[in-house]
Amino acid sequence: MKALFLGLVALTLQFSAHSQPTGEVKVDHNKPKQERKNLTPEEKVNKEVERRTKQLSLTASQQQLWKEQSAAFQNKKELLHVRLNETTDKAQRKVIHQEMKDSKDAYDKQIMNMLTDEQKPKWEAIQQKQNARKEEKQKQKCEERCAKKHEGLGEQK
Repeated sequence: MKALFLGLVALTLQFSAHSQPTGEVKVDHNKPKQERKNLTPEEKVNKEVERRTKQLSLTASQQQLWKEQSAAFQNKKELLHVRLNETTDKAQRKVIHQEMKDSKDAYDKQIMNMLTDEQKPKWEAIQQKQNARKEEKQKQKCEERCAKKHEGLGEQK
């Protein structure tokens, strides 16, 4: 009985040691997208600042700068999306997409300027992971669209 008890204690300790946080902040990508979309712009900014503070060890002044820059970027991005949804003109949509890209580039430059030399490589690694995940999602969506298109063609024959 004593051996069984000690075995259970050992297993419990082993599992708890493996479940300790590693310092890496993980975003729950399994949350319903609608739940994430329901956040107000201010809530989105606050969540981002909180996440980046943990990931990059931001100082209080960096947190404030990040909050201000992120809020400005979110507002501009939202306005551009509204404009994009209001137009069907391809030339105008292309101009708006370029404005979005320019806005994102300016935001990224502001963020890099506020980070210390120790934080910059961490931030670049975070961005690379995000870009890889984004590209994978786009690839998956493209494959799904192609599969649907081919299904539709097969039914027409």
